[in-house]
Amino acid sequence: MDGSVSVFVCDQNTSVAATADLLTRCRSGTGNGILQPSDSDIVQLFVSMRRGGRYIYAFDATNPDAPKFLWKKGCPSLLNNAGCDTGYTELGQAWSDPKPALITYKTSPTATAATKLVLIFGAGYDPAYEDQDPIPTSGTTQSMGRGIFVVDAADGSVLWRAGVTGSTTNASVSGMTYAIASDVAALDTNRDGLVDRVYLGDTGGNIWRVDLADPLVANWTVNKLASLGYAQSATNTDRRKFLYPPSVVPSKDSS
Repeated sequence: MDGSVSVFVCDQNTSVAATADLLTRCRSGTGNGILQPSDSDIVQLFVSMRRGGRYIYAFDATNPDAPKFLWKKGCPSLLNNAGCDTGYTELGQAWSDPKPALITYKTSPTATAATKLVLIFGAGYDPAYEDQDPIPTSGTTQSMGRGIFVVDAADGSVLWRAGVTGSTTNASVSGMTYAIASDVAALDTNRDGLVDRVYLGDTGGNIWRVDLADPLVANWTVNKLASLGYAQSATNTDRRKFLYPPSVVPSKDSS
């Protein structure tokens, strides 16, 4: 396991109850500056295996003297999908760090939207395809890593997945045929404490944007911003891959 550790920290708002929604509880600057279980604070750790395998792990470290294992999700085999957890068959080698994010979420138009802590990450790396050097222009196809996951940080269950192999509960995206090993760049466009947009690249040289601002999961959208590598020009000389997240610089025009 050689992935970086992603951390979610909630310094409990001292003026609200621990039963309040996460955004209210965890808003920056409202706690007492001390992380301890007796204050209903939260410290959770999330880590992926990278070359080590196809699993995501979650731990609770609120009490540093008694850390707790929360869950693991993914697939036990590097070679096939036997034994994969529900929704995780597309997960490749788990290179993309699980990014903790607070979003608003609901599953039906009539439901009440709630603040939810999720993890957002690319579907990983496909070694059988990407480790070839050079990759043949024909005769080899991608088999995993082709997508984007949003999962519930509480238990690892898949809330939404975009990719070429979509289903009735996921977004099927034309052209998302390359592994997404990159971390995501998350953006809170209106600074309300909620992530509403993410950017990431894939191993075909594509750059993708995901819009999560609408609480209704069925209305989340994926768009390709650019195609700068092998997906655009299928020659080995154009074998450009994105393995790291894009840098995002918010700006505002005069209007």
